[in-house]
Amino acid sequence: MHYFLIIGAFLLFAFMAPPMMTLATIGAFALVAMVGARSVKAVTGAQVGWDKVLQSVALAFLFSGVALFGMMHLFGSVNLVLLIVALLIAYIFGFRIGLGIDFKAASIVALITSLTSAVLFWLVKTII
Repeated sequence: MHYFLIIGAFLLFAFMAPPMMTLATIGAFALVAMVGARSVKAVTGAQVGWDKVLQSVALAFLFSGVALFGMMHLFGSVNLVLLIVALLIAYIFGFRIGLGIDFKAASIVALITSLTSAVLFWLVKTII
């Protein structure tokens, strides 16, 4: 069921965003998925399939998108600290739900991937 939600969210974003932003998001998504897969293997010692990692990162992107739209609606803008906290919480839920790993491991992997995402979002914002 959530595959349809992920695909629908991506298609909605792809139709609304400029082409360079869509390509940058796809690149960031792939890089964060790669970092997430390596982090899960390092933290838990289990080999996780790419489909599960991509699903977890997509869920985290979806959760963080909802959180960022909500924060921008409430506060008008989002500073870097709120962005990192929102990404961290979204990634914890994404990896916890998508991979089914325990909360501690999901938190460690989420910390690594949320910092990677924050740096990538900052780079994309300055470049585009």
